Amino acid sequence: MPNEIKKFWKFVNLNDDETELQLYGDIASRSWFEDDVTPKQFISEFKAVQSNNICVRINSNGGDVFAANAIAVALEEAAQGGKHITCKIDGICASAAVRVALACGKICIANGAYMMIHKPANVLCGYYNADEMRKMADTLDTIQSGIVEAYAARTGLPEKECSKLMDKETWFTAKEAVEKGFADEILFSNGDTEAEGEATIDRIKTAFVASAVASDYHNVPKALKEAFANKNNQKQEGNKSMEIKNYEDLKKAYPDLVASAENKARSEGVENAVAEERNRIKALDDLTGKIDGALIKNAKYGDTKMTADEVIVKAFKEEKMLGNGYMNAAKNDAEETEKVEGEADDENAKDENDDEEAKNLLKSAAQNCRK
Repeated sequence: MPNEIKKFWKFVNLNDDETELQLYGDIASRSWFEDDVTPKQFISEFKAVQSNNICVRINSNGGDVFAANAIAVALEEAAQGGKHITCKIDGICASAAVRVALACGKICIANGAYMMIHKPANVLCGYYNADEMRKMADTLDTIQSGIVEAYAARTGLPEKECSKLMDKETWFTAKEAVEKGFADEILFSNGDTEAEGEATIDRIKTAFVASAVASDYHNVPKALKEAFANKNNQKQEGNKSMEIKNYEDLKKAYPDLVASAENKARSEGVENAVAEERNRIKALDDLTGKIDGALIKNAKYGDTKMTADEVIVKAFKEEKMLGNGYMNAAKNDAEETEKVEGEADDENAKDENDDEEAKNLLKSAAQNCRK
């Protein structure tokens, strides 16, 4: 074994009362059991920390489950001894790294960061018979049971649900991690400065996305895969920013977004037009038997399409409403409408109200047609 150990951790003293434990990378490059120097050095450095406040910053794809569990136990013991342990997930906290995060008293995840849990796995090299492989499978099942217990105890989720989430390799956004109890709050969501939020996103994209996408995880979200490519495109374009002054500028800056919005608006416009036309035809159908059929047909399919109200007006003017009884009923309704308390009944008053009577008659006719 080489004399120099490639450490996956780093202790940084921020001040007399605050220390960061940075886990930026895979946890343990070799088995925690086979390498007795690495755990000893980590525990030695951790015990030397004098600060009462320890912040564990995680940006790790995971690694050795036994190493992660040993670190988690060390953190839990420190908390029992009076240390204040918090966790900040800067980019990715996956697999075994989740066990470390859940050992902290408070877990904060950056807005735009991810967490991931999955079934434990083992690397096989060499030749194994069926009995040996069954034993390995049983061992992995036992390890998963222990992890499930830890997840359930910290999140409050039922063990059965935790096990199912591991079985299908589940990725959590910051919001989902909080909702499921794997984190307590989101960093840079409200109240923090825009610069801090941008710095966090930049750190996420540059520090961990490439390694996460290149790993053996199966269900890496599409947005996560695209993040690194988008970051590279931004670097190639330089720091030039486009000032959006009009619709064409918007289309150039966000072509996919604009195309999606246009398609949606076009689809909704077609749906509204179809609904309006359907209602127009139905209203005209309701006039069948009350208005001349040729007039209704022309209103439906003629060069100048008309609404039911327009047809009623036209039929009234051209005397194409069907049935004297119907017309009489319309006139009676109009006469009832124009009766007002105290109104004179003499002929002069009626002559003065001729125009109003005609309007009321037409209004009543329209109402009767619809009925």
